[in-house]
Amino acid sequence: MRPDPSEKLALEGGPKAKRTPFPPRKRNGDPEKRLLEEVVESDVLFSWFGTKLREFERRFAAFYGRKHCVACSSGTAAVHTALGVLELPPGSEVITTAITDMGGLTGLFYQGLVPVFADVEAETLNLDPSLVRERITPRTRAIIATHHAGLAADMDALLEIGRQAGIPVIEDCAQAYGCRYKERLTGTIRP
Repeated sequence: MRPDPSEKLALEGGPKAKRTPFPPRKRNGDPEKRLLEEVVESDVLFSWFGTKLREFERRFAAFYGRKHCVACSSGTAAVHTALGVLELPPGSEVITTAITDMGGLTGLFYQGLVPVFADVEAETLNLDPSLVRERITPRTRAIIATHHAGLAADMDALLEIGRQAGIPVIEDCAQAYGCRYKERLTGTIRP
């Protein structure tokens, strides 16, 4: 259905923009239910002693061609962990994207860090490297590149900026697992 520009907006008493219901869907199918049943039946619900988490980490590391993977409860926790590993002093500035999920910022706040927003490229909605370069100050200690909506950020340019400035670049792949950048899967912390 094409929009009719002469119609009033729904906000102004016009028809609703969405006029048909969303189709029903099942979030979990039989394979997920079988795996859940295996975990419950094992009587080991603490992930540290269970087998499913270790299997996931092993398979995820293999997917990315890495030796190790540490599973986190969320993308928020992953960014928080990556920032914690860097041991940045409170008040340090971290350049990040102006378009992100709040989870990409929460770890910064938990660590007492200051987000510095750089705008995005119009084509990808990912960090614009030229604007990242402009935001670097003596207090800048890291860059977080969020691969937005399945599109890889310009990592060559961002990594070069990080190398030149002597600061690490963290890739936040919560929105782009499995996306490729120049035939390499995204998703590593780069010094």
